[in-house]
Amino acid sequence: TPEDEAELMRLLAARMYNILWFLKDPPRARAALDGARPLFSLPEMLQQLRIREAYLLSFEGDAHAALDVLSDQPEWHPSVAPQAYTGLAQAYWIVGRSDEALDAAERAAASLGAFENPAGVYDPGLVAHAQGRALAAVGRFVEAQATLAHAHADAARRGVGFTRAALAVAIGDLEMIRGRLVTARRWYGEAVLASDNAQNATMRAIALGSLGSATGQLGE
Repeated sequence: TPEDEAELMRLLAARMYNILWFLKDPPRARAALDGARPLFSLPEMLQQLRIREAYLLSFEGDAHAALDVLSDQPEWHPSVAPQAYTGLAQAYWIVGRSDEALDAAERAAASLGAFENPAGVYDPGLVAHAQGRALAAVGRFVEAQATLAHAHADAARRGVGFTRAALAVAIGDLEMIRGRLVTARRWYGEAVLASDNAQNATMRAIALGSLGSATGQLGE
């Protein structure tokens, strides 16, 4: 039934998240993804599998392949469109196609905003993360700062540690671009704290590396 497939997809998403971010084992995550494929038949669930495939490829460092997987889908089901366009925005941003990244991020925000309860469909903080990164990439720093800071405050209020940490890193990166090293260091420190609260060692490593970079450039 649709309810059964939706529940199975939630379990698969959680399993892949744990395997990738906590165990750091992409081959095991791929085995979980491939093993689950026969369990799904609904069009929106098959599209979700495509998104999971792209997510895995991106984690493995192949953003171009992730982009190919996502851009090959001509139209997204409304229930998965926010996540799909967010993934597209991230992939475009990583490969340096900034204008396309911003367009995809705006599509993600628009598709999520069409729902009465957006947070029940997809994490709005991750959409804002994609928007902020894309805005920064095209040089719209003030808008990027406002977008990321608002989303960070919301993620902290909702207690979503991973999103809070990712947004703090993004704000720190933006401040580094603007030459505000002290402020960047503060945001990276916030990212370390948030990743500790989320018990996410991989995000903590990212935050610590960024914190070290900012501190070193300050001559400390």
